[in-house]
Amino acid sequence: MFGTRNPHPDYARALARRDFLKLAALGAAGSSMSGWLEPLASAAAQEGKHKSCIVLWLAGGLCQLESFDLKEYSFFKPIETSVPGIQVSDHLPKLAKLMQHAAVIRSMCTLEAEHSRAAYHMHTGGRPIAGGTVLPSIGSIASMELGKPDYPLPNYVVIGAPLTNGGSRVGEGAHAGFLGARHEPLLIKKPTRGVENLAPVANDLKLFDQRAGLLNQVEQGFYKNYQAPTAEAHRITLQRASQMMHSKEAKAYDLSLEPASVREAYGKNGYGDGCVLARRLVEVRVPFVEVSMPEWDNHSGCGYHKQNMPAFDTALSALISDLKDRGLLDSTLVVVMSEFGRGGVNHVGPDAKSSENRNHWHKAWSTALIGGGIKGGQVIGKTDKKAATVEDRPVTPADFFATICKVLGIDYTKENNDGRGRPMRIVDKGEKPILEVL
Repeated sequence: MFGTRNPHPDYARALARRDFLKLAALGAAGSSMSGWLEPLASAAAQEGKHKSCIVLWLAGGLCQLESFDLKEYSFFKPIETSVPGIQVSDHLPKLAKLMQHAAVIRSMCTLEAEHSRAAYHMHTGGRPIAGGTVLPSIGSIASMELGKPDYPLPNYVVIGAPLTNGGSRVGEGAHAGFLGARHEPLLIKKPTRGVENLAPVANDLKLFDQRAGLLNQVEQGFYKNYQAPTAEAHRITLQRASQMMHSKEAKAYDLSLEPASVREAYGKNGYGDGCVLARRLVEVRVPFVEVSMPEWDNHSGCGYHKQNMPAFDTALSALISDLKDRGLLDSTLVVVMSEFGRGGVNHVGPDAKSSENRNHWHKAWSTALIGGGIKGGQVIGKTDKKAATVEDRPVTPADFFATICKVLGIDYTKENNDGRGRPMRIVDKGEKPILEVL
C-alpha cells in the first residue's frame, strides 16, 4: 500500500518534477517522516492518560549561574519566586511567578564538554559508541513507544534545529539511530513556514495520487530486489508525505490560524513561534516536539544570556500558562535543557567574573522539568558556592533520561535490537530516576 489511497489507474502521465520535489522536501534529507498517531476523533475520549513532551533545547549551553542556580559569582541578581525559598534570575521574572509548576534540577553532572558529544549525551542518555552504533534520541523513543501507526502526523518533530550538512539535518543526538527512518524527526526550520511544500501542485490531490502511485510502482520493484536502509527510508518518506498531504490535522502546522493575541503573548519571534507551534502539535496529540533555541554559546561574561533571556522567559511562561488554560499541562511534560552549563578554567579561580569565565562546564549545572503531572515547586540537588561542583543528589544524563521516560509512561528498562542482533536497553543499567518529582 502507498499512503491512504489506492493509486489512480491511469499511469500514462509521468510524475511531475515539482511533485517529486515536494515529496523530497517533505522528507527532509530523505528519512525524516516518522510513525503516526491515533485519529483524534475516536481517541480523545478513550486515551485520557496520553502524554506528550516538549523539549526546549537551549543550544550552546545555558549558564546555571545566570538562570537557576545564582551564587555570589553570578552576573545577574536572584529574585523570589511563587514558591518560598526558591530563587531564580532576575531575567526570568515571568517564569518566577509560575515556579509552583516546575522542578529545577541544580545537580546535573555529565561526562562531555564538547558541543556535539554533549548534545548526543543529553539526547540519548549515553555517550557515542565506537563501531558505528547510533543510539536513538528520547524523541525517537517516544515516537516508538507513544506513537500510533495510523495517525497522519509525525510522532516526533524538531523545530528550528541547529543544522548541519547545508541545512538538511537536525543536530547531534536528535536522530532515531538504530530504530530506523520511521522514528526520525520531521524538521521544521522556521515555525512560521510550517511544513514547506505540503500542498500538492495546484491543490489537486487526485492528480498527486495518480503521479505518486506511479512513482511507488516503479520503486516497489527496486525495493523488492534491494532492501537497503536508504531505500526503506525513501519508501517511508514518500508514504508519510502522501498521508500527511491528505490529513486535516496538518492544519496544526499553520501558525497563521493562531490568533494574533496568542502569538503576541509568546513574544512573536523565533522562540515564541516555535513554542506556539509545539503547543499546537501536542494539542493534536503529537507525543514529542523539540524546540531549539540557538545562540546560548556564551564564553565571555553574559552577553548572549542578557540578549536571549527575555524572549526565553516570555515564550516559556506563555507556554506554561497556555497549556494550563487548555487543560494540557498535566499531560504535557516541558523539559528545559542544554548540552552543559557554563564555567570553565576561571570558574573556581579568584576572579569568577573575568571575561573568560563562561566556558563549557559539565560538572555541575541546571535543567528544569515542568508540568506532565510532576511535583512542582521544588529544587533537586545542590552545588557549592560557585555552582562548580555537586554537593548533593548528582543527576546523570541516564538518570535524567529515565525520569523523562517514567513521567511519560515509557518503560526505560525495555530492550531493543540494535540492528546487529545485540539487545540495547532504552537506558543503561545503573540509572537512578529522580523519584522526588514523581
